Parts: sequence; C-alpha cells; structure tokens
Amino acid sequence: MEPINVNCPQCETRLEIPPNRSRVICPRCGAPYETRDETRGLETAGRFEAAPWSAGFEPEEVIRTRLAELDEMVEELQSEIEALRSRELSAPLQLGCSFFSLFIAVTVVLAASMLLGRSYFGSWIFYVCLAVVIVLGVARLRRKLRKRVPADKIRQERVELEKTLSELLGERSRVQELRTSLFSHNKSE
Repeated sequence: MEPINVNCPQCETRLEIPPNRSRVICPRCGAPYETRDETRGLETAGRFEAAPWSAGFEPEEVIRTRLAELDEMVEELQSEIEALRSRELSAPLQLGCSFFSLFIAVTVVLAASMLLGRSYFGSWIFYVCLAVVIVLGVARLRRKLRKRVPADKIRQERVELEKTLSELLGERSRVQELRTSLFSHNKSE
C-alpha cells in the first residue's frame, strides 16, 4: 500500500500519511488530524477532521512542551519590547541632559572665576577657560548625536517586535485551544 498524500487544511503543508496510520500531526503548524474512512478504503482517506491526537508520541507532553517554548519566547519578546520602549523614551532626555551639563559647566567656570579669581574675571585666562569648557561640552554633544540611534528606527524595530509578539500570542492561544480540545476529547472517551 502507498502512503496517502494530502494538504493540511490549516497551513496547506503537504502531509504524507502512512497506510497503517489514520492519525497525523502537521509538522508545520502542529495541527492534529484523524482521517475518516467510512468504507475502510484509501479513496476516502483524504477527508480530514481535527482530532486531538498525535501519532507516535504523547499529545499532552507535546502540547506542554510547545506551550513552555511559546511562553519563554513571549517573555523574551516582551522584555525586548520594554527595553526598546525605554530607549525610545530616554533618547530625548539623554540629549537634554548633555545640553544641561554644558550649561552647568559654563556656569561653574563663571562662578569659580568670579569667586576665586576676581582679578582674572574678564581677562584672557577667563575667556580661555570658558572656551575650553564650551569646546569640550560641544564635542561631547557631537559624540552623543553621532552615537544616537534615530527614534524612528527604534520605533520601527519595536513595532516589528510587537507584531511578532501578537503572532506568538495567537499561536499560544491556538495551542491552548488544542490542549483544551485534547483534554475534553480524552474525558469523553
């Protein structure tokens, strides 16, 4: 006898059902199926109905493992999304802090020269110190601006991760429905 070749109704993956088996799990989407054959012939074996059963291994264990994998991936994605959201919100704050530090440095030079060296206030030494502080502050700002990742790029990456997260959550709910259907099927037997 030859194997039965059919497509998975959910993801259209080609399935090959051995002649001695009437139950199979799609390797791509994980959907379990059971062939229904009223005549016991192979002609009608292509009709599928969803069945909470897997061929060759314990379905509860497969589902439990898949749920654990999905939970782990969801948790990782949520932490990555939170980190990106934090970077996205803190970028303007970091730039503002750099401007503020330049302002404070200039203020400190002014105050120090007025209090410690009144005779230097307004002289060439005062202006040189002030220029050095301003140049160093501007150089620091330029470094920050060059290293800064544009907020749009961070936002785009976050949106892509959120789409992936929603897909994972959808798959997780599908697997949980499969688990519920499996346990209700096992209880009814």
